Amino acid sequence: MTAQRFPTRILDGTTIERLRFGKGDYVHPPSGQLELRVVRRGSSQAEIDLGSGSRSVFTRPGDVLLSLPDKATRFGIVDDREVSILAIAAPNALTWVRQAGGVDLEELSPLSRKPLRAPLIARLIDRLESEADGPEPISEAIVLVILAEALRMARRLRAREGATVLSHAEILRIIAKVEAQLEKPASADELAAEVGVSRRTFGAIFKEATGLPFHQYVLQLRVERAVELLTESNLPLPQVALRCGFAHQAHMSRMVSRLKGEPPGAIRNRGRSV
Repeated sequence: MTAQRFPTRILDGTTIERLRFGKGDYVHPPSGQLELRVVRRGSSQAEIDLGSGSRSVFTRPGDVLLSLPDKATRFGIVDDREVSILAIAAPNALTWVRQAGGVDLEELSPLSRKPLRAPLIARLIDRLESEADGPEPISEAIVLVILAEALRMARRLRAREGATVLSHAEILRIIAKVEAQLEKPASADELAAEVGVSRRTFGAIFKEATGLPFHQYVLQLRVERAVELLTESNLPLPQVALRCGFAHQAHMSRMVSRLKGEPPGAIRNRGRSV
């Protein structure tokens, strides 16, 4: 079956168009685009596969349906439908998802199971569609807000379902963030909220990935950074402590001595004698 197409709006790597589908079965191969569909007209039961398996669902105006770039989709509808489709080329979508605080498009996969009630996303897509001559920077900002909201919804859904697995990319991003912000790293609670899981779940996932509880991993990073600064710089010990996120020099001395078997002063002197 083919759809009746209305005028297409083209942004930077993005299109938005209104399509009208008659009763029938529609199968689409992977498009290479992140697609968000908003049902504009038509309410009934439908057979829908957004890439996560076929489901019989009731759809109505305002519903949002999301599909990932590498997934084929199928829609079996029993009445006429009118749908707005925001399609974003995968590289652009990935850039915007990362700007919104995500890691990869797979983070949005919880939203590809069934139609969603997402009023903010529906309204913003409506605005993109109606303001065809709007400035491109504003349109891009709207798309960024749409993806940020989709990311937030996906994380909430995953947390509500009790998901216990983060992608490898998410784990690497968290580790890199901790290492980059060692002077004042985000807490386990903050990181857990960021990726949409409970603190307990985050702790279990982090330990499985690194072999250490979160606080011990951070402590080990601080000690290793301290040893590096002690042997490769002339920073006074109090400044080394602060650079590594220790509360004060005495705290650093205790932790370095515990994990390295000798105090910071001895490590510095040994480094200078090499």
